[in-house]
Amino acid sequence: MKRVKWFEIKWNTDFSGIYKILKQAPYTREGVSGFIIDHAGKSCVEGRYIEKFIQNFSVRDPFGGITEFAQPEFRTVDFKMFDSGPNLELLDPPRGLQGFWAKLAELFEFGISIEEINTPTIRLVDAIEHHFGEKAIINSMLFSDIELQKNIHASITLKETNDLRKFLKGFCGQYHCEPQKIHLTIGDKPLYQFSFNDKASFNFARTHSTEEVSWARMMISK
Repeated sequence: MKRVKWFEIKWNTDFSGIYKILKQAPYTREGVSGFIIDHAGKSCVEGRYIEKFIQNFSVRDPFGGITEFAQPEFRTVDFKMFDSGPNLELLDPPRGLQGFWAKLAELFEFGISIEEINTPTIRLVDAIEHHFGEKAIINSMLFSDIELQKNIHASITLKETNDLRKFLKGFCGQYHCEPQKIHLTIGDKPLYQFSFNDKASFNFARTHSTEEVSWARMMISK
């Protein structure tokens, strides 16, 4: 499964200057962090942010002696930046993005802001159905922070082998909520299975293609 997440990013320069700014911090064999730019066009810059970490290990031999050694490890953030929103795309982002955010802030002299995108999940279902021209079957939905009673909140996952949509209106109307995350299948095509949440994050059930990621970004932007 592949995960793609989008952000809205604002910078203090024209898009044409993004490539030059990122090139100011290239990743080198001797360095510990930096950017590798794989493609730069008029409307898109694609690359990787690399961080190098040194992990120290020690091993005790049968005679009680200790051997210490260091092993390098690398964290990679695959990204695309676009001239229109959502204009920051991360492919399979790692858990720790602090180094990536900090390096961007440094390069742009703190003239940059990055925000998560709120995406109503039900609207995304409608947009996906319109794109494929087929009905989407909702297999599961996650609801978070539902107020069951005063001071009593719950997270609830609903699952159905067929389609949960028949329960959606009544459940959301009763608890005044919207699904935080949805998993669906398009028609009878098992390969077209997606899950997505209300923060512009898509999970593809199979190896994604560039076209699939492009239309998912288009869904987010609407």
